[in-house]
Amino acid sequence: MKITNEQLKQIIKEELQSVMNESEALLGLAALAAMRKRRAAAAKKKAAQGPLPRGGYKRGYGGPSSSSSDSGTASDIENIMQQRAAEDAAKEEKQKQYRANISPSLEALGQAKLKAFQALGRDEDGDLPYMNAWSGDEEWLGTYYDGPLSYFEALAEAKRNGHISYSAIDDESGGFHLDELFPGKYI
Repeated sequence: MKITNEQLKQIIKEELQSVMNESEALLGLAALAAMRKRRAAAAKKKAAQGPLPRGGYKRGYGGPSSSSSDSGTASDIENIMQQRAAEDAAKEEKQKQYRANISPSLEALGQAKLKAFQALGRDEDGDLPYMNAWSGDEEWLGTYYDGPLSYFEALAEAKRNGHISYSAIDDESGGFHLDELFPGKYI
Protein backbone atom coordinates (compact mmCIF):
# COMPACT_ATOMS: atom_id res chain seq x y z
CA MET A 1 0.00 0.00 0.00
CA LYS A 2 1.40 3.31 -1.07
CA ILE A 3 0.67 6.55 0.85
CA THR A 4 0.65 9.82 -1.03
CA ASN A 5 2.12 13.02 0.36
CA GLU A 6 -1.37 14.45 0.85
CA GLN A 7 -2.46 11.39 2.83
CA LEU A 8 0.71 11.57 4.92
CA LYS A 9 0.10 15.26 5.66
CA GLN A 10 -3.49 14.48 6.68
CA ILE A 11 -2.35 11.67 9.02
CA ILE A 12 0.28 13.90 10.63
CA LYS A 13 -2.25 16.71 10.99
CA GLU A 14 -4.76 14.38 12.70
CA GLU A 15 -2.08 13.00 15.02
CA LEU A 16 -0.92 16.47 15.96
CA GLN A 17 -4.49 17.52 16.61
CA SER A 18 -5.05 14.53 18.90
CA VAL A 19 -1.81 15.31 20.78
CA MET A 20 -2.90 18.95 21.11
CA ASN A 21 -6.29 17.85 22.46
CA GLU A 22 -4.55 15.66 25.04
CA SER A 23 -2.21 18.53 25.94
CA GLU A 24 -5.18 20.86 26.23
CA ALA A 25 -6.84 18.51 28.69
CA LEU A 26 -3.61 18.11 30.71
CA LEU A 27 -2.42 21.70 30.74
CA GLY A 28 -5.75 23.42 30.99
CA LEU A 29 -7.15 26.05 28.75
CA ALA A 30 -5.39 28.95 30.46
CA ALA A 31 -1.91 27.47 30.07
CA LEU A 32 -2.56 26.60 26.45
CA ALA A 33 -3.87 30.07 25.72
CA ALA A 34 -0.77 31.60 27.32
CA MET A 35 1.46 29.32 25.28
CA ARG A 36 -0.34 30.24 22.05
CA LYS A 37 -0.14 33.92 22.93
CA ARG A 38 3.64 33.66 23.46
CA ARG A 39 4.06 31.85 20.15
CA ALA A 40 2.01 34.48 18.35
CA ALA A 41 4.03 37.29 19.97
CA ALA A 42 7.30 35.60 18.98
CA ALA A 43 6.07 35.15 15.42
CA LYS A 44 4.96 38.78 15.27
CA LYS A 45 8.35 39.95 16.57
CA LYS A 46 10.17 37.80 14.04
CA ALA A 47 7.97 39.14 11.24
CA ALA A 48 8.67 42.73 12.35
CA GLN A 49 12.42 42.14 12.01
CA GLY A 50 12.00 41.68 8.29
CA PRO A 51 12.87 38.84 5.98
CA LEU A 52 16.22 37.14 6.08
CA PRO A 53 18.37 37.25 2.97
CA ARG A 54 18.47 34.24 0.65
CA GLY A 55 19.86 31.29 2.45
CA GLY A 56 18.30 32.35 5.78
CA TYR A 57 21.46 33.74 7.34
CA LYS A 58 22.53 37.29 7.92
CA ARG A 59 25.71 38.14 9.77
CA GLY A 60 24.93 39.79 13.10
CA TYR A 61 21.22 39.37 12.55
CA GLY A 62 19.38 39.59 15.82
CA GLY A 63 17.35 42.71 15.69
CA PRO A 64 18.45 46.25 16.45
CA SER A 65 22.14 46.89 17.01
CA SER A 66 23.35 46.71 20.58
CA SER A 67 24.45 50.34 20.65
CA SER A 68 21.03 51.76 19.72
CA SER A 69 19.30 49.21 21.94
CA ASP A 70 21.46 50.05 24.94
CA SER A 71 20.96 53.81 24.65
CA GLY A 72 17.19 53.37 24.26
CA THR A 73 17.04 51.01 27.19
CA ALA A 74 19.17 53.26 29.38
CA SER A 75 17.00 56.21 28.44
CA ASP A 76 13.85 54.23 29.21
CA ILE A 77 15.24 53.15 32.57
CA GLU A 78 16.25 56.72 33.38
CA ASN A 79 12.75 57.96 32.50
CA ILE A 80 11.15 55.28 34.65
CA MET A 81 13.45 56.09 37.57
CA GLN A 82 12.67 59.81 37.27
CA GLN A 83 8.94 59.09 37.12
CA ARG A 84 9.13 56.87 40.20
CA ALA A 85 11.19 59.48 42.06
CA ALA A 86 8.58 62.13 41.22
CA GLU A 87 5.77 59.82 42.36
CA ASP A 88 7.63 59.05 45.60
CA ALA A 89 8.23 62.75 46.22
CA ALA A 90 4.56 63.54 45.63
CA LYS A 91 3.52 60.72 47.94
CA GLU A 92 5.94 61.92 50.63
CA GLU A 93 4.63 65.48 50.29
CA LYS A 94 1.06 64.25 50.64
CA GLN A 95 1.99 62.26 53.76
CA LYS A 96 3.85 65.28 55.17
CA GLN A 97 0.78 67.46 54.62
CA TYR A 98 -1.43 64.81 56.22
CA ARG A 99 0.86 64.62 59.27
CA ALA A 100 0.84 68.42 59.52
CA ASN A 101 -2.98 68.34 59.58
CA ILE A 102 -3.21 65.78 62.38
CA SER A 103 -2.65 68.18 65.28
CA PRO A 104 -5.11 70.84 64.07
CA SER A 105 -7.65 68.11 63.32
CA LEU A 106 -7.34 66.63 66.81
CA GLU A 107 -7.78 70.12 68.25
CA ALA A 108 -10.87 70.60 66.04
CA LEU A 109 -12.20 67.25 67.29
CA GLY A 110 -11.71 68.43 70.88
CA GLN A 111 -13.55 71.64 70.03
CA ALA A 112 -16.33 69.53 68.48
CA LYS A 113 -16.62 67.72 71.82
CA LEU A 114 -16.99 71.08 73.58
CA LYS A 115 -19.56 72.36 71.03
CA ALA A 116 -21.58 69.13 71.33
CA PHE A 117 -21.58 69.44 75.11
CA GLN A 118 -22.67 73.08 74.90
CA ALA A 119 -25.45 72.20 72.44
CA LEU A 120 -26.71 69.03 74.12
CA GLY A 121 -25.77 69.50 77.76
CA ARG A 122 -25.69 66.61 80.19
CA ASP A 123 -28.11 63.72 79.96
CA GLU A 124 -30.77 62.91 82.61
CA ASP A 125 -28.19 61.04 84.71
CA GLY A 126 -25.83 64.01 84.70
CA ASP A 127 -23.41 62.32 82.32
CA LEU A 128 -21.98 63.73 79.13
CA PRO A 129 -24.16 62.94 76.11
CA TYR A 130 -24.01 59.69 74.18
CA MET A 131 -22.84 60.56 70.68
CA ASN A 132 -22.99 58.73 67.38
CA ALA A 133 -19.62 58.29 65.74
CA TRP A 134 -20.80 57.17 62.30
CA SER A 135 -24.33 58.35 61.54
CA GLY A 136 -25.50 61.82 60.57
CA ASP A 137 -28.26 62.77 63.02
CA GLU A 138 -28.16 65.64 65.55
CA GLU A 139 -26.19 63.55 68.02
CA TRP A 140 -23.49 62.89 65.46
CA LEU A 141 -20.18 64.37 66.57
CA GLY A 142 -19.28 65.12 62.94
CA THR A 143 -21.94 67.85 62.96
CA TYR A 144 -19.75 69.90 65.30
CA TYR A 145 -16.40 69.08 63.69
CA ASP A 146 -14.58 71.59 61.47
CA GLY A 147 -10.97 70.58 60.82
CA PRO A 148 -8.50 70.13 57.94
CA LEU A 149 -8.83 66.33 57.83
CA SER A 150 -12.17 64.67 57.28
CA TYR A 151 -14.13 63.88 60.44
CA PHE A 152 -13.52 60.14 60.00
CA GLU A 153 -9.77 60.63 59.49
CA ALA A 154 -9.62 62.81 62.62
CA LEU A 155 -11.52 60.18 64.62
CA ALA A 156 -9.13 57.49 63.36
CA GLU A 157 -6.15 59.66 64.38
CA ALA A 158 -7.71 60.18 67.81
CA LYS A 159 -7.84 56.39 68.15
CA ARG A 160 -4.24 55.97 66.94
CA ASN A 161 -3.02 58.64 69.36
CA GLY A 162 -4.89 57.23 72.36
CA HIS A 163 -7.44 60.05 72.72
CA ILE A 164 -10.29 57.52 72.52
CA SER A 165 -9.92 53.80 73.01
CA TYR A 166 -10.62 51.39 70.18
CA SER A 167 -13.28 49.71 72.30
CA ALA A 168 -15.02 52.98 73.27
CA ILE A 169 -17.13 53.11 70.11
CA ASP A 170 -19.84 50.45 70.08
CA ASP A 171 -19.50 48.15 67.06
CA GLU A 172 -23.23 47.85 66.43
CA SER A 173 -24.60 51.31 67.15
CA GLY A 174 -21.47 53.36 66.49
CA GLY A 175 -22.16 55.28 69.68
CA PHE A 176 -19.89 56.36 72.51
CA HIS A 177 -20.05 58.53 75.61
CA LEU A 178 -18.56 61.95 74.98
CA ASP A 179 -16.39 61.69 78.09
CA GLU A 180 -14.47 58.82 76.42
CA LEU A 181 -13.09 61.22 73.81
CA PHE A 182 -10.16 63.24 75.21
CA PRO A 183 -10.94 62.10 78.77
CA GLY A 184 -10.84 65.03 81.19
CA LYS A 185 -10.18 67.61 78.47
CA TYR A 186 -12.25 70.23 76.64
CA ILE A 187 -15.03 70.34 79.27
